[in-house]
Amino acid sequence: MGVTGGVSTVRPYRSGDRQFDIVALGTGPKRTGLIKSVREDGSWEGSVYVAPFHAHVAIDSLFTQARVELGEQELATPDVTGLTGGSQLETTFRAAGDGTLHIDLWHDGHVLPTQRVSLPVQNGKSHRVIHRFQNRFGLVRLLFSAEKGTPLADLQILRHRDRAARIREGEFEGTRHRGGVTFAILE
Repeated sequence: MGVTGGVSTVRPYRSGDRQFDIVALGTGPKRTGLIKSVREDGSWEGSVYVAPFHAHVAIDSLFTQARVELGEQELATPDVTGLTGGSQLETTFRAAGDGTLHIDLWHDGHVLPTQRVSLPVQNGKSHRVIHRFQNRFGLVRLLFSAEKGTPLADLQILRHRDRAARIREGEFEGTRHRGGVTFAILE
């Protein structure tokens, strides 16, 4: 049995004298999926070929808080571990006031000054900040501060981490991506 599975979606693509179909293969929990372009006879055309990550990406909720009042007080997240190359921390929140928010990245007890994120926030606007990690990191924390009272609502921090095998770290088995793929054509 193959890992891509059957055809789930076919969409025509036309641009000038170029025309082909884009096909999504593979659906369901035991399939990894594949997107490719094919000619009318079903042979591979070659303009599009996309395979998803080979490893499953696990998303873990690390921290949530309904409301945070920043200004005089800073907010430090709990310790985050398990960050390896390709991991990322995703921070989302809605501003409940206007101001400038600063997010500092701490690694093993030291602030990394070049990793500071400063962004203006407006009341009612939603924000999303991604910290990407290219190497293995030990203990990490995020520290939130503001120049004036800047309340945040619905603060959430997620860790995205691929589930590949990491022999050096004692993870001898990985988890394959499952569930197929989808796509849209934007013109």
